[in-house]
Amino acid sequence: MAKALEVAYAHLDQEQAEITQLKTYFIQRLKALFPDLQFNGFSEDLAQSTYTLINVQLPVPKDKIALLDFHLDLKGVACSKGSACQSGSSSGSHVIRAYTREKKVLIRLCVFLFHMSTPQKRWTM
Repeated sequence: MAKALEVAYAHLDQEQAEITQLKTYFIQRLKALFPDLQFNGFSEDLAQSTYTLINVQLPVPKDKIALLDFHLDLKGVACSKGSACQSGSSSGSHVIRAYTREKKVLIRLCVFLFHMSTPQKRWTM
């Protein structure tokens, strides 16, 4: 275990820089594809958020979100539409549901996680 931690830490700066670059690219492409998207928390702000996560609300109608999931999956992009506390629930996040009801918009929550096995070169968004 100690050796694994030592190896992981030895490459941390390089991996963090590469993942941050990937996150920046992904944010730019999301904004181009979904001009009305909204970022939850500080996930768009590289200085105030973790470099491995983007949490967004996409203006996608409910009947098309499954198709979006399908196409993302084909591209090797995993998207979570819930939270750990909602695990196993099909109703989604009660917080996001309340927020979107107030705004009266069709928005779907998506969480994207980045790690070294999600190279930018595979994406053609």
